Order: sequence, then structure tokens, then C-alpha cells
Amino acid sequence: AGGLLALDGLHFTQSRIAMLDIFLMFWLVVALACLVADRDQARTRLARRVGAEVSWPGPRVGFRPWRLAAGVAMGAAGATKWTAAYLVVALVLLAFGWDVGVRRSAGVPAPFRAALRREALPIAGFLVLVPVAVYVASWAGWFLSDDGYLRQCTGGRAEHCGAVSGWLKYHTEIWHFHVTLSSSHPYQSRPGSWPLLARPVLYLYDTPAPGTSKVILGIGTPAIWWAALPALVATAWRWLSRRDWRAATTLVGFGAAFLPWLLAGNRTMFLFYALPMLPFMCLALALSAGMALGGSRASALRRRGVALAVGGYALLVVGNFFWLYPILAAKVIPFEAYRARIWFESWV
Repeated sequence: AGGLLALDGLHFTQSRIAMLDIFLMFWLVVALACLVADRDQARTRLARRVGAEVSWPGPRVGFRPWRLAAGVAMGAAGATKWTAAYLVVALVLLAFGWDVGVRRSAGVPAPFRAALRREALPIAGFLVLVPVAVYVASWAGWFLSDDGYLRQCTGGRAEHCGAVSGWLKYHTEIWHFHVTLSSSHPYQSRPGSWPLLARPVLYLYDTPAPGTSKVILGIGTPAIWWAALPALVATAWRWLSRRDWRAATTLVGFGAAFLPWLLAGNRTMFLFYALPMLPFMCLALALSAGMALGGSRASALRRRGVALAVGGYALLVVGNFFWLYPILAAKVIPFEAYRARIWFESWV
């Protein structure tokens, strides 16, 4: 999954351009990784502390440093871009679901109520209050400034300024701007078209010399994005048939990164908003490869054949990425070479 992410064109382009979405994706992946580490640690601790007979609500897990780290990462994600809120809520629900699951596995009676009793307050502290504190701390520069927007009450302005009122008014104006943003843009796109890469974003087009092109196109690697669609279906089947927590995590993360945009109405939107979806698409592909390989009981013939197929797919991804590389990295190439990489008219 990490290798696929490194070979995605949109991830590569956004990393070099350093717009907000790449940092949003980074902090969300950090938060998820910390929560998975916390899940493993909690299961190990609880397994050691339960006795032959488990009474309700079961033992405490103790201090959870990974969950604290996840809260810090969530706050950093929210401080980067408000759309982190959807994924943060999804991750909090996942964390609580894992708490229920670990108590069920330990044989604790009424595991949902037990998890609510033991973990509700720690979750509220680590995964709600800590992110809020980190978000507020990210405004330290504004609070400490003398000339920040709405920071001081000057020029006869007595309302909606100052440390608290001005901060809240600032947030109101930010919210109003984003919910009413509907101006037309030649590279805007609808969320439903994002998984298909129907409308990438052209950041640069130049002609350094006659007959040449120098291009930066914000587009994902088609071999990853298009293959991720059936992989997500396979991941959904894995969850429904096996209740695999990894499949559930992948689907919840993808849904939280994608589905809210479908409700955004006529807001001006772009393909790079889909970047937080990408890690979960790569996870779906990796999970699907694992499902195809089978477990330890799978025949050697099956594992050999699937391994060859997965290796062939990996080579396809490498080839697809490096085929697109010149128009991702502003390399000067012949115009014909540029056009050969534009597979659809909607890409220009």
C-alpha cells in the first residue's frame, strides 16, 4: 500500500506543490496509524489482565500514549483544513468500535456498555479535547499578534473583534466563504468523477521552445485509481463475509473522505480534494491482493499464480507512473509526447 501511494501521480504532484491537501492527508494517516498501534496495545494489555472469570465491565486498559498521539495528529489535521472533521469523527467511532471488539474478545459481558463505561471519558479526552486544544494552539500566532484580522478593536469598531469575539467572527466568515463558494473554474470537477480521474487540474503549461511542452498535470495514476474501484467492492465483501476489521477501517476511511463531498451542492471543487481518499484506496488494493493470495492453507499453485499476477500489476503501476512522470514534473518534452499522455480530451 505504501509503494502504491508513492507511485501515485496526484500524491506526487501535490507533494511537490505543497498545497494544504497533502498535509491534511499526512496528519490523517498519522492519526490512523497511531490508533491502529493503540488497538494492538490495548488488546495485549487486556489479554494480560483478564482472569479466568471476567466480570463486567472488565479491567482498565491504562494510559494509552498512542491514543494521545492520535489526538494530536487529529488536531493538526483539523488545523490544516476543516474537512478533516469528517474523517476525525469516523476515526473516533472506529476507535470506540475497536474498544467494544476487544472487550467482546476478552469475554466481557455486555461489551458495548462496558466499553462505554470504561472508554467514553478517555476517548472524550484524547480524541476530542486534545484535537480541540491543538486546533486552538495552531492560532497562537493570531492570538499573540497586534495586527491580525479582527484581533484589535480599532477605528471605532467595537463589535466582533478582540481575542475571543474576533476569533469567533473570523471563523464565521471562513465558514460563510466556503459554503457559498460557487464561482466557475475551468478545472473544477464533481466528486462523482474523481475516482475515474475524469477532470484533472492543469497547474502549468508552457512552450519553452517551438514544438515542445512543459506541463504539470494534477492527476492520479490510472492503474491505481481505476483498479481501486473493484478493490473497494472486494473489500466490502471481505467485511460483510468475514467481519474483517481491516476491511471496515478501509471502507470507513474512504467513505468519510469521499461521501461528504457528494453533499456539498454547487460548491467549486477540484480533483485534489480527493487526496485523503487515496491511502484508503491503496489499502483496499493491498487487502485485495492479500485476499487473492489466500491464507496459509491456500495451495502453492494458487499462491504462485496470484503472486505473479500481483507482481505484474505492481510493474504496471510503476510503468504507468513513469509514463506520466514528464507531465507531472514539468519536464520539457516534444509536443507529440505530451499529447500521447493525454488519453482523454477532458484531461486538458
